[in-house]
Amino acid sequence: MSDITQRRETYKRIEERRKRPLIVYATSTRPNVPAMMAGDAVPEFIDQIDAIDRPQVAVDVMVLSSGGDARRLGATIARAQRSCPSSRR
Repeated sequence: MSDITQRRETYKRIEERRKRPLIVYATSTRPNVPAMMAGDAVPEFIDQIDAIDRPQVAVDVMVLSSGGDARRLGATIARAQRSCPSSRR
């Protein structure tokens, strides 16, 4: 089973257990491949938040990154919290 297949199955189990959507931002985890959270990914991330069915009152956000601009991450999480007020950090 590929790494991405395993991750998708794990994400699905998390959603089933917590009974809410899970949005994941993951950069590369390959050895010797530096990958950080990029600022240009934030609008795409926000589009995913906005695509959530509005009756949904909560969303989980998982960030898997080896680094990047923490302010961008904070802004993204704040946006998620405004869209789904009962989301947790």
